[in-house]
Amino acid sequence: MPQTFSRLRFNPRASARCVGSSPADRPRGAAARPQARSALLRAPWLGAVFGALCAPWAAQAAPVCQTLGIRTAGNELLSSIESSSDARWLELGDELLLCTDSSRPVARATELPVLRERSVPIDDLLLIQGFQRASSPFAEVLASGGRFAVVTAASMQASLDEHDVEAHAHAHSLSQEVPWNSVVVRRATNRPAPAKRSAAAMPRTDQLVAAIDGARWLADVGTLAGWDRHSLRSGIVNARDWIQGQFAGMSGMSVALDPFVLSGTTIHNVIATLPGTTRPDEIYVVGGHYDAIGGSFSPGGEDNASGCAGVLEIARVFAAQPPPSTMRFVCYSGEEQGLRGSQHQVGDLIASGEDDRVVHMLNMDMIGYTGDAELDCLLETEDEFAYLLDAYADAAARYTTLSIATSLFAFGSDHVPFIDAGMPALLTIENDWDSYPHYHRSTDVAANVSLDMGYQTLRMNVATLADLMGVDSARLFASGFED
Repeated sequence: MPQTFSRLRFNPRASARCVGSSPADRPRGAAARPQARSALLRAPWLGAVFGALCAPWAAQAAPVCQTLGIRTAGNELLSSIESSSDARWLELGDELLLCTDSSRPVARATELPVLRERSVPIDDLLLIQGFQRASSPFAEVLASGGRFAVVTAASMQASLDEHDVEAHAHAHSLSQEVPWNSVVVRRATNRPAPAKRSAAAMPRTDQLVAAIDGARWLADVGTLAGWDRHSLRSGIVNARDWIQGQFAGMSGMSVALDPFVLSGTTIHNVIATLPGTTRPDEIYVVGGHYDAIGGSFSPGGEDNASGCAGVLEIARVFAAQPPPSTMRFVCYSGEEQGLRGSQHQVGDLIASGEDDRVVHMLNMDMIGYTGDAELDCLLETEDEFAYLLDAYADAAARYTTLSIATSLFAFGSDHVPFIDAGMPALLTIENDWDSYPHYHRSTDVAANVSLDMGYQTLRMNVATLADLMGVDSARLFASGFED
């Protein structure tokens, strides 16, 4: 999984906003994603800009920022806290950041644990998208969750000055102003109570889920991690040919290599198509990149042999029990160089007019690591496709032991080009990735990957795809009319 730029870039609009200004509503889709900034955080004039713009405010007492532990808070209590008029807040999964000028003891009143507390100028805070602890050892984190962290600008400067640039040359992130009073990541347990789930039998879905073979998936991770899969090195050709052969051995699959040029070198996506039995005009894309990055040898066990092996495993399951809709299984190259493979496929879909036929795109990126006994999984899309979060969360509750978090801030992986083009897409990614010590390193080997984490994620993904395609019943359109 890449971040787009080689250094953390700073949002000058955020740096110029002093306390008292109101943040604009966050845009969605392509307009929401940070673009290249004109100034780096390490710019020598930055301190002067801060001082000049914020001097009138500086004499005042800095707001108190509290980080509360909200893992088991529940939606009712969270809604009550977040509706407080005298506090800025940001929800980040298990943590809620509250910054207020009031002396009212919010945490004491709610009996939520205070994880951190600090007086800090609001405009010294940044939201880092794609935050990775190992590459930012000096960053002062006020709150974090999912793929995000709120840090102080000064500490991020120190981290950029001091961390091992060579070791973490690809562990870069994007910054933006903190989108106060919004949910960036939410625990499923803190979401509003869902509608009562149907207890109806789902025999075909049950069969598909039961067909997932975790040991086979993990063996494929090991095979892929045996090659140096950097997009511009020769080892990726071996991986490409092996993936093509795996798809070709599945019943009913047609397989093609989809070429495109990266830095003067022709590389390939590997695309396998399984025609639908009753609704072949509908297309479901299941993707994950097979290229890797990090060091002179890039095995990419977690990032992203785990996701590409997941594509192969789901393809085997549906090839053995053909689905009603057409499925395209894609292992992308060039992802680590800026989502080049998925951008290329999206361009092809638009050029052929097939983009209107894409019902859903599932992206799997880093699905096999867990930092503890709890299997944390993040579901990520954007507002317009938020209904997908319910579908995946329901499948997780019914078929897995996963602990689910959700985000509507899509970023930095192969679902993003689909979302930007208006195609419903969602990322599944393990939610401990920010603490993964081997991220973008030559030590990202298959031994670091958890069989159970990947197995449970694949069960959720297969169940959701089966449900969306209506393998057990007549599918309903959003209007409520049957297909």
